[in-house]
Amino acid sequence: MYKQGDIILVGFNKKFAKIMRFFQSDPVDWGHAVIVGKNNKVYSLEIKMEIEDIDKYLKSQGKYKVFRYNKMIDDKRDFMMRVLKRFEDIDYGWKRLFLFFLDNLFGTRYFTKICKDKKSQVCSSFISWLYYSAFKIKFNGLDWSSCDPDDLDDHCSRDEDWTIVHVEV
Repeated sequence: MYKQGDIILVGFNKKFAKIMRFFQSDPVDWGHAVIVGKNNKVYSLEIKMEIEDIDKYLKSQGKYKVFRYNKMIDDKRDFMMRVLKRFEDIDYGWKRLFLFFLDNLFGTRYFTKICKDKKSQVCSSFISWLYYSAFKIKFNGLDWSSCDPDDLDDHCSRDEDWTIVHVEV
């Protein structure tokens, strides 16, 4: 059912999502984003692990939405998986998370946009960076460094190059 490169957005049972909701002025629907990698495993920067049973993981998250890029080709998929593998051991980007809070506090995308540090990633910026590197996609028209899970949802939900594979709300 799932393919490499699928983006999975999950709901609000995460601590960060509750904090995001407090700081963001716009509605926050999704608290976390993960990507499907090789061997049908889900990769997540936040929890720093490979999740082997995707369906079990999704059921534990409550609500979720799965997107697939329709123009995915094997060369780009392989490229993204190589990059993913290289970066799976990086630490969660607490600096970038702080910059997201500043952006939301001041109603801007300035602080996250100026931080181009690829070693300081949060879930959504990492996925955005992978897709920007492979396809030059700017989710919601934003620089990869400023993309949050709701930006992924907004873009993929309205762009004809994306398909919603599954939704559970």
